[in-house]
Amino acid sequence: MRRILRFGTIALKILAPIVTVVLSVFAAQWLIATKPAPPQQDETEVLPAVHVACAQTGPVCFPVRSQGTVMPRTESTLIAQVAGRILKVADSFDESGFFKKNDVLVEIDPRDYDVRIRRLDASKEAAQVERDEAQQRLNRQLKLRERDVATQAELDQAQAAFDVATARIAELNAQLDEARYARDDTSVVAPFDGCIREKNADVGQYVTTGTPLATCFATDAVEVRLPINDDELAFLDLPLGTSFAPGEGAPVILRADFGGQRRRWQGSIVRSEAIVDRKSRMAYLVASVPSPYDAARQSGGHPLAVGMFVEATIRSSEVPDAIVLPAACVESGGRIFTIDSSDRLRAKEIQVLRRVGEWAVVRGDLTNDQRVCATHLERAVDGMRVQVLDGVARKIPRSGDGSILDLCGEFDEKSPTHRMTEAE
Repeated sequence: MRRILRFGTIALKILAPIVTVVLSVFAAQWLIATKPAPPQQDETEVLPAVHVACAQTGPVCFPVRSQGTVMPRTESTLIAQVAGRILKVADSFDESGFFKKNDVLVEIDPRDYDVRIRRLDASKEAAQVERDEAQQRLNRQLKLRERDVATQAELDQAQAAFDVATARIAELNAQLDEARYARDDTSVVAPFDGCIREKNADVGQYVTTGTPLATCFATDAVEVRLPINDDELAFLDLPLGTSFAPGEGAPVILRADFGGQRRRWQGSIVRSEAIVDRKSRMAYLVASVPSPYDAARQSGGHPLAVGMFVEATIRSSEVPDAIVLPAACVESGGRIFTIDSSDRLRAKEIQVLRRVGEWAVVRGDLTNDQRVCATHLERAVDGMRVQVLDGVARKIPRSGDGSILDLCGEFDEKSPTHRMTEAE
């Protein structure tokens, strides 16, 4: 009996865990089978939202940038043409002093030249007396020769004396002209309206012929020599070695920071130099601004002073068959995505001609007002659907008759040769 009870106890200990596991498995299966189904949710595709720009096609004008230093168009050195002591200089004869054409800038002591003129005048009077006497002798010999009283030799001698006296007067007249010219040169006269750059002489100084008195420049116009690389020169339509009358060349805007303000002047290209710099391989254009100092006085603005370093913006010639897009539309590698009628992206390869601020000038297979994606997408692929947001990016204004896309809005079309504008 004990053996049976012991066997039953052992069997119960072994079977109890097994039965428990089996029952747990069946209970779990029953719970899973009777679990209520979750509510069904409609799956919707999440589309990337993009902004849209419209391609603008047609001839395009855009700015070409450069920089340079303002230089005078005409500059010369005033030279003493006679020797002497400087008696007087003009009030404007100082560095940065302005003067007008024919102003007397320097006066050299003229007394030595006055004395020489008086001496030559006296010599001329004596020579005239000698010529008159020679004339009388010649006339007398002619009459005597007619009566065969005087010989031919005596007549020839009288004629020679008269010719010598006449030549002496001519020589003295030439010396007098030279002396008067030298006397006039004691007053150094301004050759043009201008300004003194450097002063080399002053009152009391003795100067000799050829002594530099001052360096001056004309204020009728200033010039800026602008380096342009070959790629940008192609957009300006300015063959090397070409000249233009002031105001006829491409418009130019010059800017400089001076006196705590951003200042602005307007001029034009007057020539393209015929030589390319052999070191930098740059061509040079020359911009001219007329009367930079006079215009400043009249308007109360700041002159475009010689020596200033300026930034230049040149208006390009019309680039035909171009397309203008916001720069944000152009992906790296020269690719854009257009958006078709079903709001799908379509990749296109383009040629980027120029980036101007927030705009890009390109060439490619695009039509006017064709929709272009203006939002950068990290994983954009051809054929991807997108959600187009309301609104279209702003467009470039067209100039003139509306045929030209103008990226040079800073130029004043009504006055392409305007001398100076107000400080910005």
